[in-house]
Formats: sequence, C-alpha cells, structure tokens
Amino acid sequence: SRLLDENILVAKPFFDRLGTDLIGFTSIDDKARFCRIQCKYRELKKSTSVQVDSNYVVGAFVLFLYIKASGKRHFYCLLPDDITRILKMKEIKNKKVYKLSITRTSLQSLEKDKSINFTPEKAAAVYKLMKASSPNVEFLRIIKGMQKDFKKYSKTQKDYVKLSKLIRSEERRVGKECRS
Repeated sequence: SRLLDENILVAKPFFDRLGTDLIGFTSIDDKARFCRIQCKYRELKKSTSVQVDSNYVVGAFVLFLYIKASGKRHFYCLLPDDITRILKMKEIKNKKVYKLSITRTSLQSLEKDKSINFTPEKAAAVYKLMKASSPNVEFLRIIKGMQKDFKKYSKTQKDYVKLSKLIRSEERRVGKECRS
C-alpha cells in the first residue's frame, strides 16, 4: 500500500461511518493518532461525479480519489482544505455535500494541481494532520455515527439507552481532557 510506504498504518473497519472506509494510524500504541479515510473510485467515460457529506470534512479526514480515464490512472489525496477548495458545496436532498463533477476538462485541471498528488510531501501532510488531531474527538465522531445507526436498527430501547449513556460519559471525559 502506498500509505504503508509512507509509514501510515491502515485498518479496514467493519463499518462505514462518517465516510470512514479506512482508518490511518501513526502507530499502534498509547500515543497513536488516526485519521478517517474515504476512498472514491470513478471510471470516466463522458462524465462522473464524487460527493462527500460536508459533515465528514472536519478534523483528520482524508479523501483518496482514484479516477480511471482512457486507460490512464489518476490518484489524488485531498485533505479538508483541498476538498473545500476544489469541490463545490451543494445541497442535495436537503443535505449539504461537497461535489466534484468530473469531465475530461476538469480532469485536466486536477492533473495540473500538483498539490493533490499523493507524494511523500502529501503523505507528510496527512501524518501532520493526524498528529494535530485529538484521538478522542476523532473516535467520538465515529461513535456518534454508529449511535445514529444503532438507534435505527436496535432491537431494544434498552441497548440504545446503554450506548447513549456510554457516549455521554465519553463526551464528558473528552471535554475534561480538552479543558485541561
């Protein structure tokens, strides 16, 4: 994996919450930091598009975009600042998303933007983003996404109440950490 080549450890969770297809780690120890990684693959014939929920594009979030066009492969790495700069904010079905419409012309523009190529410098920026993030806040983002689904699919209200109490307890703990 290109991430492993850049000393970013990767795990595939058994869920897809808050746009998390993969989780990138700085290390596997008590000082580990991580990022949420969303991966998008598109094959360009005439046009295609990519959408990312605007709620995902906070903190340590990384979008990997893989586009295949005319037999050529294009691989891009977008951090939150890149996403807000390149993708357009739209409202689709009462939901705010960042959307990128991809045509041959817009693909040429992406090719010219060297800042989104996955280079050792970009990998260092991903690593820096992870190191600057709070692991507790990133973890809570994922857990909150799971809580919403759990409420929908929970077989009993009792399970939902237990999970809600656990999350509130973790939020209080994280809040105390952030204040100190």
